[in-house]
Amino acid sequence: MDDQIIYPSIQWLQQHCNAECYTLLYLFFSGCLLLLSHRLFGLLGLYLFNALSLLAANIQVLGLTTFNWCPEPIALGIVTATATFLGSDIITEHYGVKKAQLGIVISLFMQLLFMFLMLGGMGYQHIDTQIETSIQALFMPGPRLLTASIIAYGISQYVDIHLFKLIKQWCQKRYLWIRTLGSMTISGFIDTLVFSLLAWVIFNPNPVTIRQMFLSYILIGYLMRIFVQTLSVPVIYLSYRTKPKQEFLSLTNPNVADHYTGSLSQQTQ
Repeated sequence: MDDQIIYPSIQWLQQHCNAECYTLLYLFFSGCLLLLSHRLFGLLGLYLFNALSLLAANIQVLGLTTFNWCPEPIALGIVTATATFLGSDIITEHYGVKKAQLGIVISLFMQLLFMFLMLGGMGYQHIDTQIETSIQALFMPGPRLLTASIIAYGISQYVDIHLFKLIKQWCQKRYLWIRTLGSMTISGFIDTLVFSLLAWVIFNPNPVTIRQMFLSYILIGYLMRIFVQTLSVPVIYLSYRTKPKQEFLSLTNPNVADHYTGSLSQQTQ
């Protein structure tokens, strides 16, 4: 299956889609997965999506790509990282600030748990040293990068959900696009700034200058992030249509959860 479907599909996309085109496709794909998670599992689905997206973004960021509009390479993971902020905004919009704060804690805990589990499994001697090297490159990021990522994510996500709530109050619950785009734009800048400052200046044994940090690590990536955030705004409007009702599977609804688990237990008896 890998040789017949997955690899040929990836190669076709790489040959026929430039970075700009593929970003649009991947943004659409991520938005569909976010809405599907919300539709099937409600709040639990958003928690799962954000946690897994954070894991994926921290792996994707190890890779670089080039865009036609920019001569400098840009780190991958911008779309996936932006999706986590959009997921937090959807949680805040439909379920409140406290539920969104819990989502931040869950995502950070899952990131740490995942890394510890992967590191724990690296004690085995691998027969294939090439695979072992690849696993270590993916799941053994420098402590400064992991620490910077966790701190930046926690701070920026906290700012995002509270700014979203504040703008919602200012606009008297109108103009959903303003609070979505406004909160993600500001929190996205904080995320980029805090991570770059910690990873490349404060925690870096050979720190770069502030000017170099801004030009090389902040400006280009943040411009790309604004573009992705702007295009992702319609997803939060669609979240009103995908919010699950009682007749759909939503494990955050005790009555529905009891119904499904009760039916399952009867089948197994």
